[in-house]
Amino acid sequence: GIELNVKDVQVECLIPDDILNKQYKGSRDEINSAVIEDLKKIDGQMLERLKKALANNCVLRYHTVIDTQTGRASIKIQETKNDHPLYRLKADENLICFHTSRYKTSP
Repeated sequence: GIELNVKDVQVECLIPDDILNKQYKGSRDEINSAVIEDLKKIDGQMLERLKKALANNCVLRYHTVIDTQTGRASIKIQETKNDHPLYRLKADENLICFHTSRYKTSP
């Protein structure tokens, strides 16, 4: 195996850094409203990604890749084709599948 630390994992976050790092002020309700308004601003970007994926007969899913050569990992949102095991996931499901030299065709 390989030893991984959190700092070795590059994660594509759904929420942009400017929203994550923003210092909101006010009551809890005011902060919640402000966060929701900021998140609405990125709806269009995600909708475009989804439309592009659907036009390619794909869906959007988080994929994790572990590079055993470099000892790094990444978690990114990617277009996922209908022949990939992640394609069939429902909203409340998770799946881990390993593509290895032994399990190439049936992870």
